[in-house]
Amino acid sequence: MHDLAALLLDARMDMTLAAIDEIARADDLAAHEKSLRLSQLSACARGLPCPELAFDPTALRLRAIADALRDRPVERDAWRARVLRALERGAAGTRRHASAA
Repeated sequence: MHDLAALLLDARMDMTLAAIDEIARADDLAAHEKSLRLSQLSACARGLPCPELAFDPTALRLRAIADALRDRPVERDAWRARVLRALERGAAGTRRHASAA
């Protein structure tokens, strides 16, 4: 059972990182909307309250993963660092795209 739980957690992590990349590359969002969304997700990843994303699937996955890793601080910190790097890459891409427009 533990192996299944670990596989499900890994799948959630992969889905979350893919969703962050998708938001960063979305053509249907204005640069300021992407920037806002990524900064809100960053707050969620750091464990800050995010009431504006209460029903957002990516934010919900971020919270679920944080809950699953609550008692595993080394893995939790590594996960948080991965998410924040993905969010920073997305924000940097959004800023480059906005300045080129």
